[in-house]
Amino acid sequence: KDQVLLVLDNRQMITRLSQSQQALKSSVSQKEQAQQALNVAEAAFNEAEADYERIRNYYESQASTKQELERAQSRFLQAAAGLKQAKEAITGANAGIRQAEEMVREAEIFLSYTTIKAPAAGEVLERLVESGDIALPGKTLILLRTSDALQLEVFVREGLIRNVEPGSSLSAVITTLDQIMTAQVEEIIPYADPRTRTFLVKAILPEIEGIFPG
Repeated sequence: KDQVLLVLDNRQMITRLSQSQQALKSSVSQKEQAQQALNVAEAAFNEAEADYERIRNYYESQASTKQELERAQSRFLQAAAGLKQAKEAITGANAGIRQAEEMVREAEIFLSYTTIKAPAAGEVLERLVESGDIALPGKTLILLRTSDALQLEVFVREGLIRNVEPGSSLSAVITTLDQIMTAQVEEIIPYADPRTRTFLVKAILPEIEGIFPG
């Protein structure tokens, strides 16, 4: 189980992951720069605010001129605008990091799809592709035999399909072994073959010696 059986051409996915990781590093660097700018803006704002309050108190006690008060107020308003802009830059940097992290996760998922692993312990029965072949959706690449229970597929005529329900247990006759066993209905394909007027029913067989896939 989980042994690597096949690897699809993943060069494009590796490049995509590398680009996503670089974008994440760039986003983190931008946030660090934004944080430094925020620290400077906060210091400038605190200084401008204190200076403005001091000069305003002086002005009220007629110890400073109106021109000095206006200059202090202007510096204070500029510092406040700079602080607001720095905070917005931090918000944007955080959003950029979240987006970059999502791109990395998505690229990692797509890359994982290119590695085909064994779903359970077993053995390879047949390999149907060679190196360089095209792997199309739905194309069988490899056949395995695992230790999991086998699935029995039978065609039930439409007149009897109402007697079959998923989860129900029915008797299955294996003529080659001359045995009767209980099979649990797992799935009913909701489509009737228009030629044979039958439904495909899938049932799970118990583990028993002498039964092979195929």
